[in-house]
Amino acid sequence: MNLLTELRTDPFPPLAQPVPRRPGWYSTPLARDIGLCEYYVGDTEPGQDGPNIYVARIVISADWPDI
Repeated sequence: MNLLTELRTDPFPPLAQPVPRRPGWYSTPLARDIGLCEYYVGDTEPGQDGPNIYVARIVISADWPDI
């Protein structure tokens, strides 16, 4: 829930990166270095509180293969 609150105030945090070949999609690291969150930032309609943000998936670092 903390991530969504932060994204509502600033949908483009300093460590956010665009996702290649997906316009409007970004990824950002989660707190305590547990993984990444991919999300989409939509248009803001007049009168709404902040941008529309859709969290697509959360990739946990334990799911990454060891190299």
